[in-house]
Amino acid sequence: SSSSSSNSSSTNSSSSGSAQSFQEVMEYCRPFKDRYDKCFDVWWRRGFLQGQISNSCDDIFEDYKACVLESMAARGLKAFGSGAVELPPELRGAGGAAGGPRAR
Repeated sequence: SSSSSSNSSSTNSSSSGSAQSFQEVMEYCRPFKDRYDKCFDVWWRRGFLQGQISNSCDDIFEDYKACVLESMAARGLKAFGSGAVELPPELRGAGGAAGGPRAR
């Protein structure tokens, strides 16, 4: 039993490094997320709940998503596929042709 716990701790060292790097990414991109959250909350209350379907926060969301994906790439973290870190709920499913980091 004790040998299996030591094995699991050695295999988890790379994933805990990834988790730490991902936390750094999220901290770095927090201003983008805060801006998006504020915009979304206003749209939800004053737009969506009043019948306005179109979301005026799309550009702000794209900036936030680009920050996260580009910062992850710079740290060697994968957002999609095997060995990928778990993205925040608002960024899941944001991959594909339109989901990658924007050209600079």
